[in-house]
Amino acid sequence: MWALPISFKFRNEQYRKPFLDLLSFEASQYHAQCERCLYGLLCFRSSILLQYDLLVVGAGCAGCIAAYTASKIGLSVLILDRKAEATIGDKVCGDALGSHHLSLLNLSLPSDCFYSSSPGIDVFSPDRKSVFSIEDESLRAVSLKRHAFGQFLLKRAISAGAELVDSFHVSCPIFEGSRVAGVRGFGKDGVRSYSAKVVAECSGTASVVRHQVPDADISRRVPRENTMACYREIRRTNGRITEHLQIYLDQEKTPGGYAWIFPLGDEMVNVGLGVKASEGISPRDAFFKYLAPMEILAGSTFVNGGGGIVPTTKPMDSMVYDGLMVAGDSASTVSPMHGGGIGSSMLSGKILAEVCAEALSKGSVERKGLWEYNRRYMLAYGAKQASLDAFRRFLQASSNDEINFGMAHEIVKPKDILLASKVGDLNLSITEKATRAFRGIGKIDFLIRLRNVARLMKEIKKLYMEYPEFEGFSSWVAKVRAIESSAKL
Repeated sequence: MWALPISFKFRNEQYRKPFLDLLSFEASQYHAQCERCLYGLLCFRSSILLQYDLLVVGAGCAGCIAAYTASKIGLSVLILDRKAEATIGDKVCGDALGSHHLSLLNLSLPSDCFYSSSPGIDVFSPDRKSVFSIEDESLRAVSLKRHAFGQFLLKRAISAGAELVDSFHVSCPIFEGSRVAGVRGFGKDGVRSYSAKVVAECSGTASVVRHQVPDADISRRVPRENTMACYREIRRTNGRITEHLQIYLDQEKTPGGYAWIFPLGDEMVNVGLGVKASEGISPRDAFFKYLAPMEILAGSTFVNGGGGIVPTTKPMDSMVYDGLMVAGDSASTVSPMHGGGIGSSMLSGKILAEVCAEALSKGSVERKGLWEYNRRYMLAYGAKQASLDAFRRFLQASSNDEINFGMAHEIVKPKDILLASKVGDLNLSITEKATRAFRGIGKIDFLIRLRNVARLMKEIKKLYMEYPEFEGFSSWVAKVRAIESSAKL
């Protein structure tokens, strides 16, 4: 047993009994529940008499939108983030956000949060002989000042009533029975614990909470072959700047990914690339080998740069557990089509908060009570995302020659790419002439695979649009796995 030092003083005597109750447990027993902390007994829940409705781990896009939405509804909200408050939002990414996401979230950005907007996108074939130029209001993208944007989202959440504890590193979840009831970690005030009725895991790919939950559905790690290793730089050019976002496909230089040049305005560009993480290629090395020598970057000056890992796959089968909801990169909400995740992260955060409030009003925060979050996200974005994941796997299995030929003959037309990005459906324009041409160069298998993926995308989307109630989850997952295993991409 542990003994309380005689010299120990309580600032408030109401904390004495719960603290002494805590000390009555065997140290080894308590420490086993918090093995990542230096001293398990020091993880005393200092907030034991203050339980928040919603505890948000991570002040990224998903976390800030979840905190804002929940606070506006009237919930008590605490945000924890490992960064200092002033640096929250300073993150390496493509910095582009589709304007339709802003409309969907009814979010108006102040002018100091973005550089400019781009009216469309250009997709280049590996041999650079074909370019798909796609313009549509739904594809208009805002080039964000990422740090300023993150600060805007954070201050908006705090103004709505959310509290923030910054520079706090979450170590592990707290459990009450099977329910996630809070988190432990360390920060400026030492080791601390915070409790809540619901915990929102929005910590990005680290997913420090969900990875420690004893349930395969929620703790499963994203396979490396379903992630992208990225590196990008912000550079100031010598007047050379594009109007459209530019994407360059090349399975030899950027296997399983692509390179990009996004205009920011003020003669600056966001330029970078992503490669399939399982390829073992350094994206930074690939950047200086293939992108740095490009004409648009000749004489450019470095502003900042960095890299990271992005999950480019379908959403998690289930994003809830008892007392736990997962959003943003933690839940793999990034688009498999282009790797953008800001808009879908914010959408997931908003839906999470709305369902959380409804569950709390019913007094039901176990998995079944939070299940509606899964269904709403799948209908709003997840079904399209799962469909596009099939196209991502098809594209990663295709060679440069196949992509070059397919784009040159517009087997998939620019308008079809637009439709796929909007709703997750792929329409093919395969003529008899094109079929003969593919057969003539011995690539008829590419055409067959393309037809297969178009059919697969429709099947997967339909299945996700029919996302089940809690009781039907196991059989639904079995159907998803059966379709995926039978796919020939």
